Amino acid sequence: MRNRKFLLLLAAAALFAAPVRSAGLPPLPDKPGATVKGYVECEGRGVEGVVVSDGFNVVKTDAEGRYWLKTKLSRSEFVMISTPRGYDPEVYSGFLPKFFCALDKTVGKKEVQQFDFHLTRAANDDYSLLVVADEHVSGRVIDIPPGSGNVIAPVDSIQFRDDFMPRLVEYADSLMRHTPVYGLNLGDMTHSEYWFRNKTGMAEYLHLAKDTPFLMYHAIGNHDHCHKYENDYEAEAEYRKYFGPTYYSFNIGKVHYVVLDDMLYHGRNKYDKIIAPEQLAWLYKDLRALDPGIRQLVVACHVPLAANNGAWDDIWYNLKNKDELFVLLQDYDVTIMTGDWHTEGTTRVNDRIVEYVHPAVTGNWWYRQGICCNGYPAAFTEYVFRGDRLESRSLIDWANGNSKQQYRVYNKGVTSNTGIASSSALDPAGGAPSVLVFFWGVAPNWTFVCRENGEQTYGRGQLVQRYDPLARSLVEEGIIPYERYTWLKQKPVRLYLYTPKDPGAEIEIVGTDHIRNRDFRVVTRIER
Repeated sequence: MRNRKFLLLLAAAALFAAPVRSAGLPPLPDKPGATVKGYVECEGRGVEGVVVSDGFNVVKTDAEGRYWLKTKLSRSEFVMISTPRGYDPEVYSGFLPKFFCALDKTVGKKEVQQFDFHLTRAANDDYSLLVVADEHVSGRVIDIPPGSGNVIAPVDSIQFRDDFMPRLVEYADSLMRHTPVYGLNLGDMTHSEYWFRNKTGMAEYLHLAKDTPFLMYHAIGNHDHCHKYENDYEAEAEYRKYFGPTYYSFNIGKVHYVVLDDMLYHGRNKYDKIIAPEQLAWLYKDLRALDPGIRQLVVACHVPLAANNGAWDDIWYNLKNKDELFVLLQDYDVTIMTGDWHTEGTTRVNDRIVEYVHPAVTGNWWYRQGICCNGYPAAFTEYVFRGDRLESRSLIDWANGNSKQQYRVYNKGVTSNTGIASSSALDPAGGAPSVLVFFWGVAPNWTFVCRENGEQTYGRGQLVQRYDPLARSLVEEGIIPYERYTWLKQKPVRLYLYTPKDPGAEIEIVGTDHIRNRDFRVVTRIER
């Protein structure tokens, strides 16, 4: 294990640090004041108009694919490109996009460094994006109670390797027969406490995920910071060593992606939810350099920015400086993608900005596969883009055969009082026979049409805040150790409650998501 980790470190260091020169292109002259220069090329020819940045300055390549930057080594770590529409970057570690080069901090201030970037052509206006979040690869024993040795499931890294990865690869392979596939990881690939305790860190994650058959971009999570450092810059060092910049942009087809770090870390998993001023200044320049024809943005970060308190227009903001961010995004149609909370949710920030919180691959921290602590599936998410249009969004339940069914039905032993309390024993007695449906991603603006035996009914169904019966049963069975890990404690979610006039009728419920303009149809009966 140590030898493999050491070799991975050497390979990463050599890859990030070594200046890459393009063969066959003319020597590149220096320019007054510029300390970094280079080419962006494809098939031996320079690519014009590619955005290049050091995280502070933003320039574009000229007609010959050349760029020059006035970079300060005291503040910049990398030179990076925003991969343009119709191209893919190089790949390293099997599946990571090589859109950046590490600056050599040992050279003199006036010495010029050259970094060239190599692209390949890609017909990617139409594609699928697979989004994952919160794998928490830690090498942790899954026992109940924690530390007892009463093992109820394999070590988390083994579950990730033997169960999750084959399902992800299988699903991607099925898509890649007819469409390009890209990936986005929303952070918490690892858990820094276990870097030291179990010798399971970034290198181990990359080894376990090495069979990923598509480019996977990454965002930094709170647990991808080293908890031993109170300084944000130092805490991010391990992430930068393996993945490069913590904020950057790229284009896939007609969609511009921006990855941000929305945490200011203070050590011991304490952090402010804020986007640093230098990131906002860079984002302003990045968007100004964007092709004016691109109006669709995806903004990805780990910690959610906003959430609904209950009503569609009752929004709670998690990001301290949200106004500064949203003013930069106001001229675009924006899909925000976040993770962290090990649940799923949809928030319409305004008419042009929607945020999706993504469920955790680990679910309830690998204690029981397939379910997050409040009942959502431990899924990855597929987004289908057609040009600049988000055509569909689906949770893929990998623990249940990559199921694309977007709901769970409770129709046996359910009454109108089921799920009111955190314990089934505390649900109020009585109640009429009913059906509960858990639609993935249900939001306050959904509408529902219900029928009994084909005849439409009115006023018999409603969205309610309830405890998911399956998640609650795991808590009651003692499988989820929420007393020790308080963040695993179950919370109520939105379920659709239907109480039929005729308990023996065939019940049809059609829920319509008005953001995605998609219907979800459930046909069921009450079972005795």
